[in-house]
Amino acid sequence: MISFFRKIRQKFLEQNRITRYLLYAIGEIILVVIGILIALQVNNWNEERKITKRTSTYLRSLVDEIETNEEKLSYNLNYLDKNIEGTIQTMRLLKPTYEDSLSDEAIVKALNSHINPLYLSILERLVYNDLVSAGILEHIEDQQFKKEILNLGESLDYYDFYLERASNTWINYLMPYQIENFLVINSMDSIRGIAMPEIEISINRSAYVNNQYFDNQLRSKLIFYRNLAGHIDQMNQEMSSLKQEIISRIN
Repeated sequence: MISFFRKIRQKFLEQNRITRYLLYAIGEIILVVIGILIALQVNNWNEERKITKRTSTYLRSLVDEIETNEEKLSYNLNYLDKNIEGTIQTMRLLKPTYEDSLSDEAIVKALNSHINPLYLSILERLVYNDLVSAGILEHIEDQQFKKEILNLGESLDYYDFYLERASNTWINYLMPYQIENFLVINSMDSIRGIAMPEIEISINRSAYVNNQYFDNQLRSKLIFYRNLAGHIDQMNQEMSSLKQEIISRIN
C-alpha cells in the first residue's frame, strides 16, 4: 500500500502536476489523521470496556460481601435482643420487695446468663476498602449511587464505634465489678478446654440486690446495646437497598 502511494506521488512529480500532487498530499495527510483518530477511539472503547468490566466485577463482589454481612447482622441483632431482654429481667430480679425472698442461686443464675462479655461478629469490609482504594468510584457517574456506596463505609465505621462502646461496658465496668463481688464456679478454660477446680460459691449480695450503682451500670449497658441494635436495623435497610441497586445495574 505504501509503495502504491509512492508510485502515484512520483508520477505526479514527473508529470509536473504540482497542484494535483498537493491535493493528493493533503488528502493523504487527512487520511492519516483520520486513521489516528479512529485508532484512538478504538483504544478508548477498549479502555472503557475494561473499566466497565472491572467495575462490574468489584460491584458483584461487593454484593457478596453485603450478603455475608447481612447474615452476621441478623445473628448480632438476635443476640442483642435476647441480651437486652435478659438484662431487663435481671434488673427486675435484683429489685425484690423482700430481699430475703431472693436466693443466692437465683442471683448467680441471672448473672451467669445475662451479664457476660459481648460476643458479636465482626463485619467484612475488605471488598469495600479495595473498591475505594482501586478508584472504582471515580468511574461511577451517578452521584446518588456513588453516595450510597460511600454511606456503606460510614455505616461500617459507625458499627465499629458502637460495638467498641458496647464492649467497653463489660471490659471497663461490669467485668471489674464481677471480679470484685462475684465468683463463678465450675468455669472452663476457653483456650485449652481444661476444667477449673471447683470452688465454693461466693457472692456479695449487697453489691447486686437493690444496689443503685450496679443498676446504673446495667442501664448504661442497655443504652449502648440499644444504640447498637438501632444502628444494625438501619444498616440492614441501607445494605438491602444498595444491594438491589447494584444488582439492577450489573444485570
